[in-house]
Amino acid sequence: MTPPVPDAGEAARLAGELVDRHRIPQARRLLGEALARDPEHPGLLFESARAHWHAGDHGAARETLEHLLRRQPTHVDGLLMMVNLLGSAGEVEQAELLARAMLEQFPQWPGLLTTYARAVVQHDVAKARSLVDQALRLAPDDDDVLGTKVLCDIVEDLPVDDQALQRLMQLYPDEPRVLALAMAAHEQKRHYTEALHLARELLRRDPQNPLWLSYVRRLRMAEHWLLLPWRPFERFGPIKVITVWVLAMPCALLLERSHPRLCNTLLGLAGAYMAWCLFVVPVLAALGARIRRD
Repeated sequence: MTPPVPDAGEAARLAGELVDRHRIPQARRLLGEALARDPEHPGLLFESARAHWHAGDHGAARETLEHLLRRQPTHVDGLLMMVNLLGSAGEVEQAELLARAMLEQFPQWPGLLTTYARAVVQHDVAKARSLVDQALRLAPDDDDVLGTKVLCDIVEDLPVDDQALQRLMQLYPDEPRVLALAMAAHEQKRHYTEALHLARELLRRDPQNPLWLSYVRRLRMAEHWLLLPWRPFERFGPIKVITVWVLAMPCALLLERSHPRLCNTLLGLAGAYMAWCLFVVPVLAALGARIRRD
């Protein structure tokens, strides 16, 4: 006996749960079958747009969402998703117009405030911060609000801890602008492996984008083992490293009488280390700059 076919509303609910759990192939299969039976159902169209978005097919997501909004222009969740989609596509003015119109109806909706903030954060961080502050007063413990606050912190070059970055990636794993900002934050914190992983993911999603290609090249150079001797300079600053090196020289010289071989080895390593940092690293840095220009 075959199981009963769910109606359109039930199919939309089940598909939404699958999308929330990131089981996108199953969701798209279910939606395809349900839309074949009821191609104009608003719930199915909305969940189909979400499934396309999470699959990285932003063009199909927009096409489906536009079809939904032509059929039902007041579909609130569809309008909110369109604000997000326009912001991700760099169409900030259109995203703002739509968000402002929605705020006239829903001025106390934290989700709308944070979606609006994410749409403009890279273009007007002051406005995004103001929107987040409003959302924080309404929902101070909401993950979406707190995640958008972290985005503002990244854009403003404020300190962001590793847990906040990890949580941000869990909240918005499919938004390219979030991946790009998180990549920049990791690079700023000298977490080159994590930054390179995100750069490769961005390049995988948009292989023709020269910006992501340049980031991959630069970060591959930055995490190269030849630059490992330079890491203490990046982390602690040249003054501290040179100070430690200078103070260590008398300690090494004290060993000269009792352990001359060890003393010579330590002095040789120290000299090689400083020579490497002074002569090899600048050459590699110049090579990296040339790669970035190309």
